Amino acid sequence: MFTHLKTYTQEISRKGLWRTRGATRTLSKAKILANGQNYINFCSNDYLALSGHPRLKQVMQSHIQKFGFGSTSSPLLSGYSLECEDLEKTFCSILGFEDALVFPSGYQANIGVLSALLTRTSTVLCDRLCHASIMDGLTLSRAKIKRFHHNDVAHVAGFVKAYLPDLLVTESVFSMEGDIAPIDKLSYPMIPLFVDDAHGFGVLGALDYWKLRDTKPDILTIPFGKALGMSGAIVLGNKAIISLILQHCRSYRYSTAISPAICVGILEGLDIMFTEEWRLEKLRQLIHFFNTCAAEVDLPILSEDITPIRSLLIGDPHKTLAVARHLKNNGIYAAAIRPPTVPNNTSRLRISLTCAHQKPDIHRLVTVIKEAMTCS
Repeated sequence: MFTHLKTYTQEISRKGLWRTRGATRTLSKAKILANGQNYINFCSNDYLALSGHPRLKQVMQSHIQKFGFGSTSSPLLSGYSLECEDLEKTFCSILGFEDALVFPSGYQANIGVLSALLTRTSTVLCDRLCHASIMDGLTLSRAKIKRFHHNDVAHVAGFVKAYLPDLLVTESVFSMEGDIAPIDKLSYPMIPLFVDDAHGFGVLGALDYWKLRDTKPDILTIPFGKALGMSGAIVLGNKAIISLILQHCRSYRYSTAISPAICVGILEGLDIMFTEEWRLEKLRQLIHFFNTCAAEVDLPILSEDITPIRSLLIGDPHKTLAVARHLKNNGIYAAAIRPPTVPNNTSRLRISLTCAHQKPDIHRLVTVIKEAMTCS
């Protein structure tokens, strides 16, 4: 059975691209348990350390005690809860959009929205390094995809002139590079702009960041699993666009709706982000500190932008795995990222900083990485 995969499996194993997973448990805001050992965790996207916040736990527990956990149905039957409606309205108010839909995950949002709005007659411009969920949504749509060089404004301009695209797609902060897209320079009056804000929301600025900008996307996706420390995602746009998505998006219509308890937790998380501004300030200080420490020992960090994703370019997947193993042997958990997640010859160590880290954690991380790079 599945014999056609046997050769492929042997090949990816030989190339150092075999995937494994390990069960973990969060012990504290920056520590995890894995394989019976404690580690400082540099894999988490919980940038503002909200996932274990006492207020989140309290409001969610209280809501579950009253109403249970599950939504019990798809959103077009009886699963669209009052709590979800409140969440959509709150995001619209904060960010300055007319309407919104909440999805169970960011992957479902991107794959569903793009495959719903585009057809085989559409032409789309997409950054070459966009997330797999975006590429899968575009592939499902059967649209003509023109991938421009990463963050290359001139390349985009040439494509716009040549193809008159129906949509331009990018991310605010790229998940494997940690750099920021030049959104203002990617905006064209007659071309709708789609932005995945997974790693930008709550990190690039105040929560009303998009409301205050001169350039606002026509379609904005915000997954809740990063700065908010929760799960699910929201898609924002004008009423016409959201109505079209509601009518045509299969991943929305045929999935069980997000839990009302999660919606309550996200709403509480938004309030915490407003009232505990020190979290973002501390995160930015730690990013600066990491960049300084990395520069002092000449680590090849891919981006100097002030984002919590700090990727160390290594190139060879076997060497990347060796560096990650050396870190684990020294009590540090960091992700070895290899193709096909990133292009060939760009394997890297992906480091995620959160406001739960301390400067000694980061200093130790950089020291051990330098040791590993020297030894491997």
